[in-house]
Amino acid sequence: MLESVALRTAIERLPGKEQQVINLRFFHGLTQSDCARILSVSQVQVSRLERRALQKLRTAMETEG
Repeated sequence: MLESVALRTAIERLPGKEQQVINLRFFHGLTQSDCARILSVSQVQVSRLERRALQKLRTAMETEG
């Protein structure tokens, strides 16, 4: 339970586009291509945003724990 609160807080601290990518990919189950269309960016950019966001989330969760 505490981990999910920490994760939610970490997601809320992400910059806007990174937060959107994480929400679309992992909470709505969309593909990177779908996310790219919704956000009006390339699939490659979505991939970069996702990778950057996941790294920030990993770091935040390691620091929390």
